[in-house]
Amino acid sequence: MTRLPAKQISWFLFFMAAIVAWYGVTLLLARVGQRHWSFRLQPVRDLDLTEPLVPWSAPGPVPGRAFRLAVAPVVSPEKTLERYQELARYLANRFSRTPVLLQRSSYAEVNNLVRYDQCDLAFVCTNALILGERDFGMRAVAIPVIGGAITYHSYIVVRADAPEESLLALRGKRFVSADLMSTSGWLYPADWLRTRGENPATFFAEHLIAGSHDQALLAVATGRADGAAVDSLVYTQVLREDPRLRELVRVILKSPAFGMPPLVVSPRMAPAFRRRLQALLFRMKDDPEGGPILALLGI
Repeated sequence: MTRLPAKQISWFLFFMAAIVAWYGVTLLLARVGQRHWSFRLQPVRDLDLTEPLVPWSAPGPVPGRAFRLAVAPVVSPEKTLERYQELARYLANRFSRTPVLLQRSSYAEVNNLVRYDQCDLAFVCTNALILGERDFGMRAVAIPVIGGAITYHSYIVVRADAPEESLLALRGKRFVSADLMSTSGWLYPADWLRTRGENPATFFAEHLIAGSHDQALLAVATGRADGAAVDSLVYTQVLREDPRLRELVRVILKSPAFGMPPLVVSPRMAPAFRRRLQALLFRMKDDPEGGPILALLGI
């Protein structure tokens, strides 16, 4: 084996240290550039609105007596955990079970949790319910009342200083949605474009998936996208929590009212248990323990 000269070894170590330092500085600048708001964006592979459900490959049901609550990624996972874990705990305790909160990265995956009996109750979006009813008989058991209403809207948002005043003005721009199955995040803007003779699959230069509505909104606020379609409930909530965003984004289009995203169960759930669960949900607002949990969720 040939031994390298000390000078070559020194230059090699210097070169490697420079690469590590450059990488560290790049990461730091990226974090600063996001203005302390973190989000993830993924390119869309298929814009077909009838995109099939993601194949299920997770293990079987949680062993033992567990109550499994699944939540579609309407907001980022961190916020979902913070807001829904108390609800999971409350419902599980009422049935003398262990609470399990399930989070997945897409609406389709949450539908599959219901489809294959991997959860007892799930929050899904309106379009996910329609597809779930059609594909495997998903059943709605309750509709949340939020802000005194059982409807919500899709908001098309742009940067506050952007010139666009119409969704058509976003032609050839970067657009972001929470999920392809989302009513407010993609179904509405795609349908709006189609009724005006446009092809949603080719209308935008790039269509990105943020994974949740708050992340889609932040993508516009930080300049990572030119426009987004977001859930009006999440839009209002995020701006209330972070007033700085009021100066960075604005709404240019509001959809008609859609039915509030429901709570759903598997069609194979025992009717007696489904009735008990539904009755428990309806009584929560009058329960000294359940009422505050719903208030935390804005329900």
